[in-house]
Amino acid sequence: TGDLFWVPQQYGSLQFEIASSDEFLFSAFEWLYDELKKNDNSFHPSFEGNTFTFLSEEYEAEASNTLQITKEDGSFKLNFIKNEKRPQHYFPSKRCTICFCNSGSRVPKLEQQFAIMFNELAYYNDNVEILEEDESGN
Repeated sequence: TGDLFWVPQQYGSLQFEIASSDEFLFSAFEWLYDELKKNDNSFHPSFEGNTFTFLSEEYEAEASNTLQITKEDGSFKLNFIKNEKRPQHYFPSKRCTICFCNSGSRVPKLEQQFAIMFNELAYYNDNVEILEEDESGN
């Protein structure tokens, strides 16, 4: 589809902290946070105070998982919130997948900003896995 998916390996809702002591990772998220803040849309705002909130675009808002990134003094808090109230007709997934649409996104340019950060992180950390589409588009 060309869409970008962030799929943490653990199941359910998750929380992570990125401390400034990890200079590379912290600077990557600082860049992302600043870019997201610059491009925040007044018609569909994603920021409330220091917290960026994004509803996964895989499904409509009521059935979506949520990603929150909060900037605090010396750290970023990442919170993946799994939508446990997803209607039964949706594919049951234990993972808290976040989908950033390439086209038709509720938040313009968002997918591009995350893609740049993920590519940067892929060179830094062997745990970041970039999956490429095969010839059939999967």
